[in-house]
Amino acid sequence: MFCLEYIKDFNATGAAKRAGYSDKTSYSQGHDLLKKPEIQEAITAATSRRIEKVEVDAAWVLTESIDLYKECRMEGDRTQANKALDTVGKHVDVKAWDKTVTVEASDALVSILEEARKRATGA
Repeated sequence: MFCLEYIKDFNATGAAKRAGYSDKTSYSQGHDLLKKPEIQEAITAATSRRIEKVEVDAAWVLTESIDLYKECRMEGDRTQANKALDTVGKHVDVKAWDKTVTVEASDALVSILEEARKRATGA
């Protein structure tokens, strides 16, 4: 019962409560249950069954996020387009959000980029 409840929201305390553990012990029971290999196996199996049933997997999320990005961009909704793009970037692990990115560029490329920035900002 814990496993079926756990895959609803991946909250061990909540799953333990819904599975019948008391409010006082649900945190520790949920924590302890997640450590057990047989519980982990049951959670993995239940999650796999759910994925097969609803036909949602990583490829579906990526495809839908790309489609949403394109649709939002066409409609001019930058906020939603950026959220979708963020999801795509995290999914494909492009490292676009790393704190430090080192790029080596030729002087010609630097000049082109600087001119493009000036045109875009009106500077």
